[in-house]
Amino acid sequence: MIFHVLQAGLARVWALKKIWLLYYLTHLVLAGLAVFPARRIMLHYAGYSHMGGNLAQGMDFGLLLEFFHYRGDALSPVLLFAALLSLLFWLILLFFSGGTLRLVMAGSRYKARDFWGSCGRYFGRFLRYFLWTLPVLALLLMAPQLLNLLKKMIWGPDPREAVLYWLGWAKTGLRFLAILVWQLIFDYGRIRIVHSNDQKMSNTLLRTLRFAGKEFALVFSLTILLAAAGLLVLLLYNPAANLLNAPTPLALALLFLWQQLYMVFRAGLRLITLSSQARMYRYLQLE
Repeated sequence: MIFHVLQAGLARVWALKKIWLLYYLTHLVLAGLAVFPARRIMLHYAGYSHMGGNLAQGMDFGLLLEFFHYRGDALSPVLLFAALLSLLFWLILLFFSGGTLRLVMAGSRYKARDFWGSCGRYFGRFLRYFLWTLPVLALLLMAPQLLNLLKKMIWGPDPREAVLYWLGWAKTGLRFLAILVWQLIFDYGRIRIVHSNDQKMSNTLLRTLRFAGKEFALVFSLTILLAAAGLLVLLLYNPAANLLNAPTPLALALLFLWQQLYMVFRAGLRLITLSSQARMYRYLQLE
């Protein structure tokens, strides 16, 4: 069933290629805005010397440490700008998701009026629903702390170093799973808002929690599969990008092309995730 849902989700995304292009261009523009100030500061420091040219072959950690030592004051505005840009990126994608879900669930082709009208119609409700889900996120992130109680019960107040090491990894894994669970609650809540035209977000949250609890095996399996696909492609992307780190025009052109293909995939994965989850929701609601 999961692969049938993925196939149907991919088919809907392919029918909405203009939205896929919109997501890709958003990634491209905001990535360019993020890189520009950092490039200007590093270029001003390293210049066009051999030291700066070596950066084309990969990150020079010696240069990076020197930069932090001599130009660390320049990082604060850059980090603030990056944080604001990340927030803007998230808000834009949240805005787009209203129109995307509307067209996906209606099974219709792209129409500018329908897409942009739905983006505006659901954006405020999505923001309110996000605020309602924050206590759920906090509770989920606190759950791994129960391992500390388990540690004291089994190994006492002074466990071995190996126990602390593996418990640390277990906490990291549980936090990652907690974020995935919160993400599916947030995603299926947005789907419910579009599907049922909910106005009261507290009811949406309760009904979404009930739905996610009842169908947890299916919805979480789909979430894990999509997250694993993104991680697998990232693991394939990084070694290939490292092979193309050479200060030659051909290598830089190939690296740029490879980066754009990865951004196209990431944009498509966001759409496939929403489309597949919407398909899963409708299928389970009709059972």
